[in-house]
Amino acid sequence: MERGSPPVEFMVSNGSLLGLANFSGLKSILSGSAGRVVGYAHTPFDAAQAAPATVIGVDVRRMSMDVSRYDGWYEIVYETKTAGVTAIHRDVQIIRIRLS
Repeated sequence: MERGSPPVEFMVSNGSLLGLANFSGLKSILSGSAGRVVGYAHTPFDAAQAAPATVIGVDVRRMSMDVSRYDGWYEIVYETKTAGVTAIHRDVQIIRIRLS
């Protein structure tokens, strides 16, 4: 990285950010879904309790929908299966429901 350049970070499957030196393709699987969870987790705030509000996220698509929950912490899983392939890694829990 050139001097004075801004840092480059990538969102990975568990919703955290990694610099270029620590990033790999495996860590980015389903990062779009985790990005939505992190985004909605930082949106609501319960002023009466001075804390993040409990939120259920629903992302409806043509053939499926993703459901996730945030209650002050992320629900984390350590094994995911995508297209029949099992990956062992830290990830945000997202439940995909087929609509067809």
